[in-house]
Amino acid sequence: MNHLWMPLPRYMLRKNLVLQVLKKNKNLGSKSCLEIGYGPGDMLIESSNLGIQTYGYDFSSEALKVARKRIKKCSADIKKKIQLFTNEKEVGRFQYDFIVALEVLEHVKEDVELLKKINTLLKRKGLLIFSVPAHKSKWGENDEWAGHYRRYEKNELKEKLASTHFKTLHIWSYGYPLILLLDLIIHRNRRKEVASFDGISKEELTKQSGIRRQNNFINRLGSWKIWMVPFFFVQRLFLNYDVSSAFLIIARKHN
Repeated sequence: MNHLWMPLPRYMLRKNLVLQVLKKNKNLGSKSCLEIGYGPGDMLIESSNLGIQTYGYDFSSEALKVARKRIKKCSADIKKKIQLFTNEKEVGRFQYDFIVALEVLEHVKEDVELLKKINTLLKRKGLLIFSVPAHKSKWGENDEWAGHYRRYEKNELKEKLASTHFKTLHIWSYGYPLILLLDLIIHRNRRKEVASFDGISKEELTKQSGIRRQNNFINRLGSWKIWMVPFFFVQRLFLNYDVSSAFLIIARKHN
């Protein structure tokens, strides 16, 4: 079965919002962005396309291979604005205006420690943009498939961000209503796969979750951006209502 990465609807919904957040900042050509857990590297390409000097770190060697392959196909202007790190020491050589971590914290056992580390990597008044699955009551087969440790509640996120010296600017409930339909489909499809995961560590599941995709008709159809455009607009109507199963958070470093 072919598991080549493709941009599925849930990813496209949050990517649309992340790019809007980045575009609201001035002088992007002088800004830097670190993406933690970049998976296939699509967001690295998008942020560098905005003129941002872009860096990436992912502990999955497979993700590094996939991202390098995709970046290699980009224009020279894009390629020179992207640098991929292979270890945490390289990451710590710089501070960044933005740090993006999409679907990362739920994979980390000590998430508060990661938030503390991210804070030290941000410049003064730097922005952290990250997404996580929402609501413990919605735990399902997809969480097990992906190697998650937890899902989050709004108050929990606010408390953890405050304790790690971040000011919460927004906690958006993104993707409604489409994302709820996707949940039903995804959890149902994961049941057979999860049954075969006995003995596989969360770390190994995490390494594959960002790049593993079934290359079938439904996924190929879902990866067409044109049919997603109406949902980009609809989700904005519900961002401040806690109605979805996914959060996108924008927080600023306290100084």
